[in-house]
Formats: sequence, C-alpha cells, structure tokens
Amino acid sequence: MRWLSNQQHLLKQIGPIKVKTALGFKMLVNPYEFIGRHIFIEGNYEPDCTNLFISLIRPGDCVLDVGANIGYFTLLSSGLVGLGGQIHAFEASPQIMQTLDKNIKLNHVSNVVLHKEAVLDRLGVVEFYTGPEENLGLSSIQNIGHLYAVKTEVPCVSIDYLMPTLPAVRLVKIDVEGAEFLVTKGMHCLIERDKPYIILEFTDSLLRQMSCDALTFFEYLAKYNYSIYKICGNGIQVIHTPPTEQCNILAVHKTKTLAISVNILVQ
Repeated sequence: MRWLSNQQHLLKQIGPIKVKTALGFKMLVNPYEFIGRHIFIEGNYEPDCTNLFISLIRPGDCVLDVGANIGYFTLLSSGLVGLGGQIHAFEASPQIMQTLDKNIKLNHVSNVVLHKEAVLDRLGVVEFYTGPEENLGLSSIQNIGHLYAVKTEVPCVSIDYLMPTLPAVRLVKIDVEGAEFLVTKGMHCLIERDKPYIILEFTDSLLRQMSCDALTFFEYLAKYNYSIYKICGNGIQVIHTPPTEQCNILAVHKTKTLAISVNILVQ
C-alpha cells in the first residue's frame, strides 16, 4: 500500500471509481486526490477519528459534519444514527459538493441533509478558493497560495442561525482549513444548549491566517467548560496547553462522560 500511495501517475490514470469501505458503505472516490487515495487504498480514512465516531454516536443522534468533503464521516455517521437520527453535512466547495451528493445517493440514505454553504460566525457571502486537484480538501475561504486555486463566491451561514431547526446535537465535526474558530464562534448558543462533543482539526498556522491562534482557540473552548484531548493513533490524551503541531482534537464538555470503549492515554 505504501508503494501504491506513491504512484501518483498510476492513481491519476484510474479516475473516479466506486469502492466499498471497510465499514460497508460505498463511495465514489478519485484515487489521485488525497482523501480519495486513502479510502481507495486502505478502505477507511483517519481510523483514529473513525473509532471515536463509533464510540460516541448513538442511534437517534443528530451530528453536524462541517467541512464534509466527499462524505466519509457523513456516511459513517448516517449508519450510526440510523433512521431515527439526522446528519447535517456542510460543504462549501461546489466541485466537492457534486461528489458528496453522488455519494449520498449511491447509498440511498434518507437521514442526511446537505448544506451548500460555508459555515462561519455570520450570514452573507464569502470568497472561496478551490484547492489543487490532488488535494481538494485544502479548499478554503482563505487563499493560502495554491497556484491553481479557483476563486468563487459562496453563501455563508452560522450554526446558531440554523439552531431553531436542529434537534439536540450530539457531535460536531469541523475540518475547514483554519476557519474552525469562526465556526465555533458562530455556534456558541448551540454549545450552551447541547454541549456537544466537538472533533476538529487544529492547525496553528492556518488559524493565524484567519486572525486567530492556537492559544486563543484553546482558551475559547476552556471558557465554555470543555476539556481538550489530542486524538492519537491508539486513543486520546488530555492536553492542558494548545498543540503547536497539526493534529485532531476532541473537546468534551465537563458535564459529559466518555464511553468505556474510548481509550484515554496516561501522560
């Protein structure tokens, strides 16, 4: 698999292809693209986060997937919440949304609501830059210097604006290339109402490009009574200072408990 993952020219020749993931749902993926390559070769994506989803989500839950990309965590959550649950998947990139929509239809799921907006702390319209062909997941509201980035305008919305239409939210996953702080600022009412688990990508350099930094974000979550865990390959580890390296983190409100299946690592 290591050899194949480095054969970009071969992967590009394959083109979009339907695969069945290790968890049973189907996906249309592009093996040349970063996320599609992992799913095509390994059958899953970010297995440490995948295991957390499985441990935290229950039948009937509502999950928000902010930065859904082509829908791996959307479809994973859809199966976990069942027909009694809801998944709200947000994807700002018009190009990625086409594949996300196809993947929802491919699995004939009825509990997923697609939102074609960027999620921020306000309503309106925002500039959006599509990432390079080999990693569309780098698409962002911030132009981070991609040579072939395509600029467009997309509508933006806050989670709190949508909150009256949402049932109690169990988990929010956020992966939006540095805009994670803006997303959480725009959901402070939902945080106070539901105290959801939050799984997000944490990258200080990208946060700084959007007028934030790791410490500010860390303190913001602490203000709302969240404990912060770094997601590791074999579990989660509580951290008391903001990470300087890119990583995924789990924020758990101090009124919430974790399932016994979640491995909490000792420092």
